[in-house]
Amino acid sequence: MAPPQGSIALNTGGNRGIGFETARQLGQRGIAVLIGARDAERGRRPHGRLRCAGGGRTEHHGVVAMSGAWITLIVAGLVEIAWSQSIKPTESFTRPGPSLVCVALGVTSVYLLSRAMRDLPVGTAYAVFTGIGSVGAVTLGVVLHNDPVTVGRLLAVALILAGILAARLFGAS
Repeated sequence: MAPPQGSIALNTGGNRGIGFETARQLGQRGIAVLIGARDAERGRRPHGRLRCAGGGRTEHHGVVAMSGAWITLIVAGLVEIAWSQSIKPTESFTRPGPSLVCVALGVTSVYLLSRAMRDLPVGTAYAVFTGIGSVGAVTLGVVLHNDPVTVGRLLAVALILAGILAARLFGAS
């Protein structure tokens, strides 16, 4: 079965080993492969090797270099999404099990945020962190809890996503 036209795959380990082979095979199938890396040089290295190895169409702009701080920040935001969904089951922190899960997720998300802030400006990191959490909480609210979908909510989510993208593209790297 052929992949849909315009398919894109994110490969966070495509500069060596099984990740490189996966990127090569995806490229041969006509899928654009974005390679995430801890720094720009590591992200660019596989470009020439993929081309020589028959990895299909490769271009430098198809390489997404992401620092470890940005990856940590994204993970922190994803944990925050899980944390947001863990609050309600605590029933105002009257249930011990769900309350422990909630506290653990909250502490973990803030710890990861603090790690990302070692290399990213505080304002940028916090804005992206809360943006990821907000978008995820709204999305899961709609999908899991039948929260209403309104034009205002969709516009708010679109603006938050635009802000996260702008912070990444034009902010600190």
